[in-house]
Amino acid sequence: MQFLTAATALAIIGFTSALPSPAPEPQYVPTGSDIIKPTTRSQYEVWTGAVHYNTPNGKIFKDGHSSDITTLLTFDIPAATYGKTCEFHFVLASEATSKLSGSAQFDVFTSLAPATHSTTTWPSGNLRDQHAGRMQAYLPGEAKWVEGFPTYGKSFPCPSGQTLAGELVGTGDVDDIEWLAGNSGTYINFRWLPETAEEQTDTLVLMISGWFIDLRFSKADGSLNWGFAGQETVIEANEYCTKYRWTHNIDSEGITESDVGTLPTKISGDFVENCEAPRSKRNKSTSFEEFWRSVSPTFSNDFPRPWILESEDGLTFLGQVGGTFQSLKAGSSILGSKDGFSARREQWDETKESWATKYEAGEAGTLAKLPAIGSVSNGGIFEWEAGKSHKGKAFDGRYIVHALANTV
Repeated sequence: MQFLTAATALAIIGFTSALPSPAPEPQYVPTGSDIIKPTTRSQYEVWTGAVHYNTPNGKIFKDGHSSDITTLLTFDIPAATYGKTCEFHFVLASEATSKLSGSAQFDVFTSLAPATHSTTTWPSGNLRDQHAGRMQAYLPGEAKWVEGFPTYGKSFPCPSGQTLAGELVGTGDVDDIEWLAGNSGTYINFRWLPETAEEQTDTLVLMISGWFIDLRFSKADGSLNWGFAGQETVIEANEYCTKYRWTHNIDSEGITESDVGTLPTKISGDFVENCEAPRSKRNKSTSFEEFWRSVSPTFSNDFPRPWILESEDGLTFLGQVGGTFQSLKAGSSILGSKDGFSARREQWDETKESWATKYEAGEAGTLAKLPAIGSVSNGGIFEWEAGKSHKGKAFDGRYIVHALANTV
């Protein structure tokens, strides 16, 4: 799916509405066709920048008196994992070479590039990149992900055919986690989602200043699979994760309860949303995962002021970010009604210097009343004040300007 804000867009690339039951926790690194073990592991001395390449053992160490030591990992992800979900694991087996003391927690980071040889000092260093999560280690047993931190490492789209590099870093003042590769250490497993991993809709979310329009059109026939619009609020946040609530002011599935989900506080690249939300087809709340990809909005220089409007009767939402326009209209004012919905997505065609309709779906009578930005004589450049009703200059009727921003 795509999630378009004043600065970025997100594309959903996988979905499952029922999370699988957890498998029994292993006491050692498992084997099998769905298990990927590190190609190399290396130890990194934080104080000197030295890299000890391709060691048989891993070590995460801090004592405040000698150099901190982290473990650098390299995974070669097979091309056969395309479309599957990868999960990072760490396990300590009950053997003499396994050690665990101190806080027993470590952070998982991605690396800009893998270690390729030993060094005695800088400049190569560890090339640390994104924080992927924090884990609590156990001896013996499987490490668990710690809540309140990023969860990218827990579940992510497999980077098929690519090399994945990472680093394990101690978090306490004193830590000593050691293991000999074999029964102990790290691994990645991959799986198909319980429901199809291929997203069946072309989904785009316009989100500006806490308001959003989420439209999901079927790739097969262009029909409206699901559309809803409303307001986003923050429930709680830290430097790693933010928990949100999304209202359903209008919803083509008749859902009136809010979604609650957790996203990375700093959104970039691919990431996973873990969510608890009502689903009308099941008539109950269910847990699910959505995999998103951030992309950039188009033609933000031509259309530098993204906006979202709601009609005063509450039945219509309109929005534009750069060269993308979306509109959603309900056919009834009855709360929870699914009757008469229509939706439209238009995109700016630079060669023709005009707006082109990509999707148009819904009840014919409602669709005829749904504003189209392509019919606007000024090409979709408006000057409004946020929070005030606006009439006539762009669309018939009265609209509340909920969101107005600048991209340049």
